[in-house]
Amino acid sequence: MPEAAPAVAEIPFYREGGSDAESSRRLDADRPGFIVRAYRSAGPIFRTVVDGRSWVILAGLEANDFVWRHSDLWNYPIMFPAFGEQMGPDHLNVLEGEAHRHKRTVLKPAFDVAPAMRYLPQFNASFHAGLAAVSGRGPIDLVEFWAEAITIANTQTVAQVELGLEKLQRLVRWERELLPGIQMGDARHAYYARPEYVALRAEAMEIMGAMVDERLAHPDRHDDNFQRVLAERRDQPGGYPPRGHLIDDLYYILVAGIENTSRLINWVALHCFLSPGWYDRVVAEVDAWDGQDVMALAGMPVLKAVIMETQRLRPPAFFVPRHAARDFEFAGFHVPAGTDLLSANAAGHFLDEVYPDAMSFRPERFLDGSRFVPRSNGFFGGGMHICLGRNHTQFQTPVAVAQLLKYHRIAYRDEAGLRRAVASAQDLPTEIWGGLEARCP
Repeated sequence: MPEAAPAVAEIPFYREGGSDAESSRRLDADRPGFIVRAYRSAGPIFRTVVDGRSWVILAGLEANDFVWRHSDLWNYPIMFPAFGEQMGPDHLNVLEGEAHRHKRTVLKPAFDVAPAMRYLPQFNASFHAGLAAVSGRGPIDLVEFWAEAITIANTQTVAQVELGLEKLQRLVRWERELLPGIQMGDARHAYYARPEYVALRAEAMEIMGAMVDERLAHPDRHDDNFQRVLAERRDQPGGYPPRGHLIDDLYYILVAGIENTSRLINWVALHCFLSPGWYDRVVAEVDAWDGQDVMALAGMPVLKAVIMETQRLRPPAFFVPRHAARDFEFAGFHVPAGTDLLSANAAGHFLDEVYPDAMSFRPERFLDGSRFVPRSNGFFGGGMHICLGRNHTQFQTPVAVAQLLKYHRIAYRDEAGLRRAVASAQDLPTEIWGGLEARCP
């Protein structure tokens, strides 16, 4: 008889220190370093303790390839229940199979390369105006600033609407409040039940619902990305879906992803600020730019290299949860249906054999036109469920950074704390306070 496949309990267990609690603390303190050490010790599949719970971890390029190629293995509604609860059953992150493909087809007129580039000159002008409005007026929260700046530009371009600043700020605040609860597990119920959050969500749904109603009543009034998605919806068999589905479509176009893009912009600015040689090189490039021709940004290799290296070092999510929909085999181990896993999709960013001296900020690795090594780039995920908004983030970020560094200097309030964050594997603080002052390029 053939030998029985190893059970999930036989998957190697990796721990650092004298206890699970100590190991979990070391993981929290240095997630990339810990996972790389675990990968080298145990291989591309192992178990470890994360936040007090034992998880099966898939890590490395082989694991990324497996996870991204086999999207049918994962139960998405179980993985991301908060999205379904907060946004409804048509939210992309809780759809799978044909339903997921259909939703991506519907949203394609808003997120393909051409739609993402369509309004870049307007984004450039909007960012310029927004930065000028706060320059010289004292410290601002730069995380919130960029989230609002992107949303303001969205209301002028991809989903045109006159909201007023107060409503727009409430919408942005709701998106920022929504995201922390996504990976809280059962604790999300209490988090989302807070009266202040309930009020924020109700207001956000009212704002977006009114936009949907106006578009359906006046379908010829606008020609923007949202209207093109509505046209795609209208032309589907059966016509428009329920109103809640259209609100979710608008959510993706108007505010989804603004927090991650804001944080990437701030990481890029911080890495430039704390790396004087690279700051000088980027500033030299943007100073030679006329400030208006956004297509010229594609010809700035130093700016591009700094952004790519920042993406490599600062992925928005190191772990992505997975739930096995059925039994599978990986790297010689059997994993039964129902197993909860974490895909360490960014582990490849930190392997020296993939990116030499991987823990260091070295934009020169991307200066010769090099791209991310295949199967290593976990910044946007991969496979059929790759981040829908990746084109918008990749086009908007160089515009924002170029406008910021060409015309302004930043004085960070807590420079010492930010230096510690950049020098370590810490995430950005939820707020980054700094003042902008005009510079003369």
